[in-house]
Amino acid sequence: MKFKLVYIVHLLIIILFVFNLYQGLERFSEFLKYKEYTHFNLDTIINSIPTSQYLRAIILVSFALAGVFFKNKIGWIFITYYFHLLIINSIIQYSASKENLGFYIIANTIALSLLIIMNLKEVSLKYYKINKENLIGINLISFVIGFCISILLFIRKNEYYLN
Repeated sequence: MKFKLVYIVHLLIIILFVFNLYQGLERFSEFLKYKEYTHFNLDTIINSIPTSQYLRAIILVSFALAGVFFKNKIGWIFITYYFHLLIINSIIQYSASKENLGFYIIANTIALSLLIIMNLKEVSLKYYKINKENLIGINLISFVIGFCISILLFIRKNEYYLN
């Protein structure tokens, strides 16, 4: 098996998924303890998911993880939408808080680097079989998906202030 540049992207997505899974489940269990649920049955857990908001990152990175296993346009869109989402969401978060500029610069640089790797001919054409003419349109689709989800997350997070 020959090393391919796209494996770096796949590895980082798997690491992000494991990290988000661990962190989300840990915070969700703390949320359930905080709400003083005495028994953890399936009904209690399912009814608590929308109010806790800790499992949302797991769902979002799950699509990128699914994209790792598809070697076509759908897999490429699933992976690149997530990087667009990270970049746009971090810009929104920084503009709202004006703190941790170094973290946001590093996170955006990494996400942008991964987007550049995904757009290289070696990855887009040879691995995902996307020709140059279709790449701009597919990039636009993944950007719109990432942008829309970022805006929806921002609205959901700040809906208290909108009323």
